[in-house]
Amino acid sequence: MTDHDHLLLEVVERPAAELSAEAVAWMADALREHVATGEPLESALGVRRYAVLKARRDQHLRRAWLLLEGRPWPRSEELARRIREFESRRWPRVQYELAPPDRFDEVDRHLFRAFRCSVGTPSSGRAMHGICADLISEKHAPANFGNESPISTSGNGSN
Repeated sequence: MTDHDHLLLEVVERPAAELSAEAVAWMADALREHVATGEPLESALGVRRYAVLKARRDQHLRRAWLLLEGRPWPRSEELARRIREFESRRWPRVQYELAPPDRFDEVDRHLFRAFRCSVGTPSSGRAMHGICADLISEKHAPANFGNESPISTSGNGSN
């Protein structure tokens, strides 16, 4: 992800009062250029929408992974199994909803949000292990993972 991709995630996911001066200046400059020249806003912002959506998807997959029990590899396999089940049984019924149904458990809520990114969701244990590699440590997660900024995309965001 580029610096602009990170700024876009900040603008989209944080309240306006919490935006950094850098994010505000970046948005203002891009909007001025967009209005003045008619350049497409995505181009004026210098962002790649796909990269941002993929980072969001991976963030939800990592959060779902953390909710599962077990050692890293079996946990990755279980998440892959849950993704395949979600894709075949739940997603077709809820794909047009704006938010996950209340009846979903927390794992399925994160899977719903990952699928809503519309960039494809891998469903193999190997892919999940790669996406969650940054969480695999002695304790399987950074101490602040659940409380970190929603714009964090640590790990290999290229998955």
